Amino acid sequence: MIDKTRQSDNQAARFVLPHLETEVKHLPGQTATFIDALAAFVANQEDVTSLRVYNLREMAKNLRMSYERIDNLLSRLDTFTNDEPGAEQ
Repeated sequence: MIDKTRQSDNQAARFVLPHLETEVKHLPGQTATFIDALAAFVANQEDVTSLRVYNLREMAKNLRMSYERIDNLLSRLDTFTNDEPGAEQ
């Protein structure tokens, strides 16, 4: 039974890990770009236009979707394990 569990875990990992790797590659750039744009927006409060606000909201939305994808991928891995959440392996 343990071997079947490990096999399922390995299959899930083979499916999920490449997707997580993609997110890991893109997330730092997305985050840095958003933080820079937000800092520039806050620093220049005289230039509060709907276009700037819209662009910041779109960037925030893209970041949120990235984090949601990561959460969903981690959830897929979690469903293939029989361990209690947080249990050491």
